[in-house]
Parts: sequence; C-alpha cells; structure tokens
Amino acid sequence: YAASWGSKHYLVKDNKPQRVDGQLGSFSYRADSKDLAYQMSTPGKGWVAPGTGWVVSNGKPGEVFQMVGPPHYAPKGSLLAHVSITPRKSGNATNQANKAMVVGGKKGEFVEEITEWAFSPDGKLLAYAARIQKDRWVVLNSQRGKSYDAVSGILFSPDSRSLTYRAGRDATSFMVLDGKQGPGFDRVSEAVFSPDSKHLAYTAKAGGKQFVVVDGAE
Repeated sequence: YAASWGSKHYLVKDNKPQRVDGQLGSFSYRADSKDLAYQMSTPGKGWVAPGTGWVVSNGKPGEVFQMVGPPHYAPKGSLLAHVSITPRKSGNATNQANKAMVVGGKKGEFVEEITEWAFSPDGKLLAYAARIQKDRWVVLNSQRGKSYDAVSGILFSPDSRSLTYRAGRDATSFMVLDGKQGPGFDRVSEAVFSPDSKHLAYTAKAGGKQFVVVDGAE
C-alpha cells in the first residue's frame, strides 16, 4: 500500500516501507506474485510545468509520460499493459491523438481514445479498441483492424487463438471474427465461444426479427 509522512512518499510491501520519488497510484501483482507493478506520478503546474507519470515493474521505472493509467498484469504470465498520455499540441484542435497503449513496455500509436481492452486467456496477447475522430478499430499485436463507426465487446476464445468483437458502420452491425466481417444486422449481441473454441454464437436482430447466429449461420 501507499503511505506518506510529510512530503515523503513510501511503498509499503510486506510491512516494509520503501521510499519512492513521487506519488503512488494503482498497483497490480503479476499472476505468479513475484512482481508488483505500480503507478507513479509527480504533480505539475499547468502547461508551464506539466506533471509526469510512469509505471514501475520488476523494480525498474518505465518510460515517462505526462500521465499514465493504472497498470494491469495479464491473468496469466508476465504481460503488463497501461495507457499513457502525452501533452496535446495547444492551438491544434484537429490533433488530439495523445493516448497510447503500452504493452510489454512497447508503446503503440497515439490515438484520441482507448475505449476497452482484453488480455487473452493464456496471458500472451492484448487487444484494445482505439479511436481517432470518427474512426474506430481494434489493435492486436500492434496491427490495426478495419475501421468502423463503432467497436465493442472484445473477446478472445478460450484457447487464445481467435479474437472477436462487435462492429458497426452506418446503421449496420456485424460480428468480426479473426479480422473477417460476418453478416450485417440491425443489432448484434456480445458473442460467446464454445469451451473448445471451435464455435462462436451470438444473437442478432434485423427487420423486427431475432436470430441466433452460430458460426456465421442463422
């Protein structure tokens, strides 16, 4: 936990205080309990002297940004992820892409918004939804998916080999599986994989009728 005494800040782990240079935020333990990642920051004074933020893992501080979001370890393995934020360019209303997902210490491209993310069950992958202006897409392994008006419901299969999510363009909704767009409907629900990862099912609505879609067939 975090503690302070006057202007000094401490990380207390197993009842042993350790002084840190900055303010402590959120914590995340690795699945094997052998590492504790934590969020650090220093206060700023507006645009003249903005604050800083970074994440510490394995006892080593990561890249410094203006701000960082809470760190998250995957439920298995050692993959660590967090959102980073850098200053926006003042006076440029069209350039608001100042957020990036940092996965395993590697920073992705800057975007305006990161709306959701999910780790694969084996803890080796992370997929997230990003937005710049009206375009939204899902990123996996640093690769952009197709752009849509909306994306949500990111889900990995139990064996971590497949990725699905809902997407929409204009008034049509789709389920996207491994980058391939399924049939269009007025609305689709969140998907469910079978325990063996071989089948994908979801409900859909079109023309006032409801359907159950299994493996792309109504």
